[in-house]
Amino acid sequence: MDNSICIAIITIIGTLAGVLLGNWLQSRNTKQQRKWMLDDQKREWIRRKKQEDYTLILEFINSTLANILHAQDELTSQTIEKRGDLLIKYKEKIANAMPVTIKTMREDKELADMLVKFEKKKNGAFDAFAKNDPTRLNDVINSISGLGGSIKQHLDESLEKTFD
Repeated sequence: MDNSICIAIITIIGTLAGVLLGNWLQSRNTKQQRKWMLDDQKREWIRRKKQEDYTLILEFINSTLANILHAQDELTSQTIEKRGDLLIKYKEKIANAMPVTIKTMREDKELADMLVKFEKKKNGAFDAFAKNDPTRLNDVINSISGLGGSIKQHLDESLEKTFD
């Protein structure tokens, strides 16, 4: 009788210990899975945010190039007053992308250097436009187009690194 009571107590204690151990292991595993899911969601959010920022920078570069090329076409056909109005319109469009550009420049030194060069060349193009100098404007357009391509390539490479 005493043996059967001991066996019953050991069986009950063993079963309870097994249930508690299984419950502890499951909760620990669930917490780890939840942490992995949150980390994945955070990485995905960062990727999307970076992609949105890069898209804005590329739109900024493309609109700048388009505006400068448009300015070159307008240079010969517009009066001085209309050229001044176009210059103001172009500068307003470009100013819209600057906050994102500045934020991204803080994160990537190489990109910052390229964007500073791009900004200087862009200002040179607008100066040539304002001074009605088509030869200088053409030279600046050629150099700024190459720099715009380099920036796009850098952004593409940086985005690929983000997705790895």
